Amino acid sequence: MDEWDLFGTTPCDWEFGDGAEFASNFQDEQYSSQASVLFDEFGIDSRSCSDALDYIGWQLYFPNKDVQTCRTTNKHIRCLEKHYHDYRCEYSPLEAESSGSFEFKLTLARTDLCLKDAWPTLEADIEAFPEHTIACMGFAMYRTVAATHQADPFSPETFEIPKITARLHLFGPEQSVSTIDASYTDKLVTIGGTVVHVSEPIVASTLRAYKCRYCHETIVLERHHNPHTTRQWTCEQCSAGGGIEYCSASVLNWDEAHQLIIVQDAVASIAQTIEVKVPCALVDGLQAGDNVTITGVLKIDSSKFVAAICIRKDLDNGRIERNVNSTDEEVINAIRSEAFLFKLLVQSLCPAVAGLETVKAGLLLALFSTTGDVHVLLADIDSGKSQQLLESCMAASPKGFVENDPYRDEVRLQYLMAKSPTLPGQGVCCIERIDKMDKLEMLEKMLTDTPPQTTLLATVMPNRGVLDTRKPFLDNFMLPRNLMEKFALVFLMEDVIIPPEELVCSDGVRLHPETPCASKCSVEIPLVRQLRLKPEEHCDRLPIELLRKLLTFAL
Repeated sequence: MDEWDLFGTTPCDWEFGDGAEFASNFQDEQYSSQASVLFDEFGIDSRSCSDALDYIGWQLYFPNKDVQTCRTTNKHIRCLEKHYHDYRCEYSPLEAESSGSFEFKLTLARTDLCLKDAWPTLEADIEAFPEHTIACMGFAMYRTVAATHQADPFSPETFEIPKITARLHLFGPEQSVSTIDASYTDKLVTIGGTVVHVSEPIVASTLRAYKCRYCHETIVLERHHNPHTTRQWTCEQCSAGGGIEYCSASVLNWDEAHQLIIVQDAVASIAQTIEVKVPCALVDGLQAGDNVTITGVLKIDSSKFVAAICIRKDLDNGRIERNVNSTDEEVINAIRSEAFLFKLLVQSLCPAVAGLETVKAGLLLALFSTTGDVHVLLADIDSGKSQQLLESCMAASPKGFVENDPYRDEVRLQYLMAKSPTLPGQGVCCIERIDKMDKLEMLEKMLTDTPPQTTLLATVMPNRGVLDTRKPFLDNFMLPRNLMEKFALVFLMEDVIIPPEELVCSDGVRLHPETPCASKCSVEIPLVRQLRLKPEEHCDRLPIELLRKLLTFAL
């Protein structure tokens, strides 16, 4: 199969012309003659050496493709070789060989007229066929490195050059995680968000080197093959069917070390997360709470994940981006002039849940807190109302993280116990069913050591889902008493719309306790009654977007 249609690249004039010395060899469609062109240009006249290196290199980068049918791929590889040679001051083969990677500089590629003429769709192919295009870049550098071994082309070092990967710094328009679906599979995507989990390094075996038992031909196979298959392997070089043996000391054995990170969407108000597979060389001190921009290839296996190609840590971690224009400021100033602003905010938070003004007031105090020590716990029997309230808080919060899977302890605890705070004054984390967490001692340590910028909003359910009024209130929960006491506010989400009206702010928790005054009425209006709408009263509730901007402006 011819690959002219893979990239949609039409033959360039210079490819079939006879003017340029480098391009004159493109007319030959046989790879065996194409393979040694680079080495001839650089003074290596040993065709057998270069053929062997090309054969090995091809297996490293294109293990499932037939070399004889990839004319377009061969052309692109040799165009890139010439690009590396013309810009040899910018590309160091020795550094690429020692580190196993190099940066492909797109700015240089855009100025290389020869490369643009030979591969006019390079940047479009990076987005449409990222893995194949990056493999071409890596194989071209692999051949460039092989060309530098001129002193002794038959040395073992020449025949065993490790795989060299190309790195890119390419960041396109950011997409929301919720909009990335199966149609983006194997295509380049750019996402932005907050890191909520970083795994330990994972080493995966990807390539293994074997040798024929008879002719000693080197064969590189992808991942581990069945031992029965390797014993019955037929060598293409000598056609012997005696099998192949594994070369444990070969530098061609490729073990990929990577880390898995979970990134929460920076745009969605309700938590949208995606798993990202990042090579360890690109992690560079990432930790939970960092704001990142990631470009990678979307892959779908058992689940959806992004294989990162490049990653950038935003330098404005810990600051709220004030996306508030002049019109918004005028509206916010008008809102601030309201006679009873707190009542308006209470009524605007989660209007789908009627009543519960006291609970909403406590949640707003936590959202507006600049110290982060106002942790709120909602005790609910059916968790319906509490879940809606948490979702509304996340929609109103300029930045936060929600975790509704009670069995992912490590994800939540690593996020909360991160060394760098998520956001000064507005690091909000919502956890549903905190009572299902197994490692309560870690949670207790988290509540003690959490940076003051992180506020925790959580829900809990009583034992067996029933509140026993004969017991003390805190004894109805599986959480230890000292752990529950870490929460500044604990609310019982009773299944009533109108709670008792006698709730007032007691002197025991007042910043300024009441003192007798002859000019003051001796009867205080309960706070709940002040926050509640009267039957005939109308309230123009704030939309959640405006409430979010108000929080951003206030903080």
